[in-house]
Amino acid sequence: MQPITIIRFALISLLLTACGGSGGGGETESVNNSASASTSCSPQQTITGTARKDGLRISNVEWLQTVGQSAASATTRLVGDKPALVRVDLLSNSGDLAPTRRELLVSDGSRCRSIPLQGPDRVPTSTNPDNLNTAYIATIPADLMRPNMSMTVVFDDNQGRSAAEAAQTRSTITPQVSAPINERLYIIPLQHREERGYVDSPGQLASLLEEMLPVSNVNLEVRPVFAAPSLQTAGGGGLLGGVLSGGGGSGKTRSDFNTMVRVLNEVDELCATLPGRSNNAANSAKCLGVFPDNIEFTGSVLTPNSRIVGVAQIGGTAMLAESVSIIDVPTVQSPYDSNHWLAFRAVTVVHEYGHLLNLDHAACGVSGRTDSRLYNDGRLGGRAGFDSRRGFYFNSMRPNNTGRLQFADLMSYCLKEWTSDRGYRAMLAYRTGSVNASRVAESAASRWLKLSPTLQGWQVRVVDFAPDTLVPADETLMVRSLLGIEQLAVYRSVLSDAPDQLWAPRYVELGEWSLLEMSLSVGGVQLQQWLTGTLESLFTTDKP
Repeated sequence: MQPITIIRFALISLLLTACGGSGGGGETESVNNSASASTSCSPQQTITGTARKDGLRISNVEWLQTVGQSAASATTRLVGDKPALVRVDLLSNSGDLAPTRRELLVSDGSRCRSIPLQGPDRVPTSTNPDNLNTAYIATIPADLMRPNMSMTVVFDDNQGRSAAEAAQTRSTITPQVSAPINERLYIIPLQHREERGYVDSPGQLASLLEEMLPVSNVNLEVRPVFAAPSLQTAGGGGLLGGVLSGGGGSGKTRSDFNTMVRVLNEVDELCATLPGRSNNAANSAKCLGVFPDNIEFTGSVLTPNSRIVGVAQIGGTAMLAESVSIIDVPTVQSPYDSNHWLAFRAVTVVHEYGHLLNLDHAACGVSGRTDSRLYNDGRLGGRAGFDSRRGFYFNSMRPNNTGRLQFADLMSYCLKEWTSDRGYRAMLAYRTGSVNASRVAESAASRWLKLSPTLQGWQVRVVDFAPDTLVPADETLMVRSLLGIEQLAVYRSVLSDAPDQLWAPRYVELGEWSLLEMSLSVGGVQLQQWLTGTLESLFTTDKP
């Protein structure tokens, strides 16, 4: 099947007086159902005293901003300053109607724009969820997607209809639209031996992130090559393990998950020194460390010998993934082809970014903990998907040639991955602060210690904030200050794809404690102790 190509329609900026209904012997009724719309954004329709009885009606209006969301649902959430396709299903009792007027009237509170709806010449009698062929569609451009916007869908013809029938062919919608969400992402090429990580098309990767995630813009910058210390060590051993030479003659170095976690922490440390740092993880700049092709990691959460292709702290700021050469697979010409139209490594980056936006895994193809906010089967819940970059619209419930579902949640390990509506809304809520407001307020006034396990012991430093997702750790921290001695709770960040969480960083909220001494213990056994001189250096040294 050929893809459905969506044309980004040119806007026609008109006053409503220039885009009102036509005559035809009837009178014109002016209707304004939106209090937020300007007075000039009133849909006008031709009204007659005789009912047409043709069943012309709007049966459904759907937003397609990455994923389909019903305009009638109170849970629908959209991103500001990001284009949105609108799908309108207009139906009739017969297939011989042809409306002469079909448009969206979009108001931002101060102006009204008319955007024509493109669709079939004759009004269909039924809908087709597999494509857009039977629908009327229009793209609302980014500059109209604002928190105070409203939209009226209106159809009319020059013959007129009764007032009750006319009401069935217009619909005013005031969606929940966020303020613009701008992300800052640093790509950090990692070096192992003589090879370096890479992203061949940073601009295309930024576009993919904008397409699949609830963000308006991704400001992407490639940083200088970073020789992460844990990638420069041959051998190793000990409890943490180390780089393992060999690779079965493949020319690649094989390493374990513990090494990968140490590299993630080193990228996180570097990320903390870069511009764009805020007082919380949600709003701060993010960092992507990309591995060169001459190293691979094994020991995933699924099977001990399988490769790990990415990892991230859930609700953190740093992630790792393999290098990315291509974004799209040009040989795939339809979303219903057997293969994904997106390259695996590119999807992996978006998946890991989903973890940074505080999502855990979807329950498809994974073991261990999953995110209860996503669909319990790890799929897309019957919502449509839309990739405006490729012009691909797809019905997530359409089976493949073997009769099985072919699409799954971005945060799963299944099939052709795409963003679900639940995931989209959860990431948007995190990014706009509506689910982490208390953590943001705490972080703004708090001091945190980050304790990272390394081959040389526990590394400790003061940080501006902790990841948004933390769980209680087994360790305890005993601190002594002028106020006395107190035992403070220790929390652990959550690593995606981890076979265990032993080497995840720990975080302690210090509050007002001015430390003279502290000791980290687990099960009554002391792991490490820090005395006055060490702590003075810790607090007087500038934070990254």
